[in-house]
Amino acid sequence: MKNTSPLPVLTFGQLLNVEQVAELLGVDKRTIFREVARGHFPRPRKIGRTTRFPLSEVEAYVAKLGQTA
Repeated sequence: MKNTSPLPVLTFGQLLNVEQVAELLGVDKRTIFREVARGHFPRPRKIGRTTRFPLSEVEAYVAKLGQTA
């Protein structure tokens, strides 16, 4: 079965940059950082000069949102 999703296929343990997270959630990247600052979104990891979000934490956040909706 071919993947027809516009998003890339994501694998276990993958780290996403803020642009990927914003696209996945359908929001602007500034919204992601605003929610991190408010304590509502998982904090990113700094790896060298890059900022990455663990996919598992983003998925947990989305699941939590689905439970409260």
